Amino acid sequence: MDTPVPIPNTEVKHGSGDGTSRERGRVASRQHRELDFRFLLRGQSNFRPQKRLPAVFLVIQLFSYSVMGYHSAMLPWSQKRRLSVLAIGIAGLAFFGFFSFLILRARPDCTNGEKDGNERGVDCGGSCALLCAGEAQAPLVHFSRALQIDEKVWGAVAYLENRNKTAGARETPYVFKLYDAAGILVAERHGRAHIAPRATAAIFEGGMRVGDRVPTRAVFAFESPPRFEAMREGSTLLIRDKRFAQGESGARLEAAIENRNVTPVGLIEATALLFSPDGNVFAASATRLKELRAGSAAALSFTWPRPFDAPPARIEILYAVIGKD
Repeated sequence: MDTPVPIPNTEVKHGSGDGTSRERGRVASRQHRELDFRFLLRGQSNFRPQKRLPAVFLVIQLFSYSVMGYHSAMLPWSQKRRLSVLAIGIAGLAFFGFFSFLILRARPDCTNGEKDGNERGVDCGGSCALLCAGEAQAPLVHFSRALQIDEKVWGAVAYLENRNKTAGARETPYVFKLYDAAGILVAERHGRAHIAPRATAAIFEGGMRVGDRVPTRAVFAFESPPRFEAMREGSTLLIRDKRFAQGESGARLEAAIENRNVTPVGLIEATALLFSPDGNVFAASATRLKELRAGSAAALSFTWPRPFDAPPARIEILYAVIGKD
């Protein structure tokens, strides 16, 4: 048997392409410098998707690797993990901001002078408290009267009704005008009224000096359309124990107003109307009560400086809960 003869210059040299760790590192480095993103989809190299995460987070993770490119691929796993968390946080903030923008955009502002959200008009309707024009019925004015209070001193009263069950108006400007038989304007008085939902109300103005002229009619009008807003009905109060008396010094009406609710009631305006047998109002007076505590009652007093020719056939006391002074 022949003896094997060694072949010179065939010694195995490490690091010359035989697949050792050093050579594999050089090859991997050249591959990463080519910025090949295909490893993201094949599950090779450094991308290891976490199967327990929802699909949206896998997409975010893919996005983070595609943005960072081969620079992040060469980082240690701990740094890559921190970068992934940072990318997920940024993406989460972006999603949160986007959906917040959509929600805020859909919500009406009601004060910015623009029609947005579910508003039916500019800053009105929809979720806004203020109702748009045409969404509420105008108050019905049943009558207005000129009433003599004393020598050369007159007053005026208007009886109106709000037919809207869930809408009222605050601080609505109005004007009373008194005219004589010749149609000449004798006196004028401006004021503001609170119109409660589904309520009848009496608006009274007194102390209007007319001089030597005698008013024969009163005209009541709102100076601008009431701005109705969504409003709940006010607290129901009880008027009881009405007592009318008169003498040489004048006339007086006493009554009690009771709050049977479990919450106190703020500023109350009460107006008394005296009716003649033919159903017309011949006198009126008004008073205010600052507060009425829960479960309590208070006295109401209405006065006139001179007596009437006959006692009233009917007495009606109307109130409005303003709620603040």
